Amino acid sequence: MNTLKRFVAVACMLGIISTAGSAFAQETANVDVTVQLESVEISVTDGTVDFGALSYGGDKMTSTASDSSDTQTIENTGTLDISIVINGTDSIDWALVLSSELSVSVINQFAMQYRIDGMAGWEDLTTTPTATIVDLMIGETAPLDLFIVAPSAGSALGSQSVMVELLGVQI
Repeated sequence: MNTLKRFVAVACMLGIISTAGSAFAQETANVDVTVQLESVEISVTDGTVDFGALSYGGDKMTSTASDSSDTQTIENTGTLDISIVINGTDSIDWALVLSSELSVSVINQFAMQYRIDGMAGWEDLTTTPTATIVDLMIGETAPLDLFIVAPSAGSALGSQSVMVELLGVQI
């Protein structure tokens, strides 16, 4: 019985030793992966409008024959087709209101409107983003004109700065 146990033990050892030296065949292959990040990006040229001095209740626009043209150009510089949404802001001393809400009895209110080339008329800016004003495919541009109506009355006589914010949203 001892001989049989030794034979089994030796056979097991030889089996372990014989498999320890064997190798498994391997082969490798590569997968080329390309990734392009999508981006929503817009630019505005020239990005600054200076309406200059206005009288109480005075108005001025960026694109008339009598005023020097200061039309802005919105460009889709991203990698996706986008819709442009717009809103305005209050200044430090003036409150942005709809043009229909301007009143001579309320001080320090002003109105601002916008127009994209091809629009029939002017649309009021509000302090909350509006519906889409224009759709731009990749690389397309659209001209943007602005129109301001100064307060009819007020106590803030100094220069006022407001922002017109444009937001690009993927279509």
